[in-house]
Amino acid sequence: MKASAESDVVRAAAAGRRAGFTLLELLAVVLIMGLVASIVLPAVGSRSAAQLRDQANHLANDLEFARQRTVMTAIPHRLLLDLDGAAYRVEWFVTEAEAEGRAPAPPDLDAEISGDKTLDLRPERESERSFRPLPTQLGRTAVLTDGIEFGGVDAGQGPVERGAVAITFERDGTVEPTTIVLMDASGHRVALDLAPLDEAVVVRDATG
Repeated sequence: MKASAESDVVRAAAAGRRAGFTLLELLAVVLIMGLVASIVLPAVGSRSAAQLRDQANHLANDLEFARQRTVMTAIPHRLLLDLDGAAYRVEWFVTEAEAEGRAPAPPDLDAEISGDKTLDLRPERESERSFRPLPTQLGRTAVLTDGIEFGGVDAGQGPVERGAVAITFERDGTVEPTTIVLMDASGHRVALDLAPLDEAVVVRDATG
């Protein structure tokens, strides 16, 4: 009877050891999870930082293109940033006819001089200049890469973080000193600096 009771105790203890984890096993699991995290998390962060840098370089190229096109055409261009929608597009200051690639019709001077036509001094709609999207791919609204957004724009009057902001290049290519900040979900931040006369846009790390 006593031997049977001792056998039951031994079997119960053995079953308990099989059902649970020892402290050593738990420590091993924690160590393995820590090693996996130390490998995976930096790789994810590095990939996110690379995507952010690529997006910043792409935006810098579009800004430089807008400045160069302004100088070549002597027509003001601007980058219109939608900070809330994480999007932007390039526009230029033209009439509707110019935007569509057709010149406005010349006035009928003979009719106006002879009095056969009433001279209308009001500006025609097509002759009114305003900022319109470029008739190229850059004129379409470009959306930032998923997970990347504008962290703010500072054109000298303090940082703006919401709404729409226009960065305008004058006829000679000059622009107000401006800093654009892009950021991702991991907390990485990259700044783009525009100087009044420099053609190149400086891209720098702004994290921290």
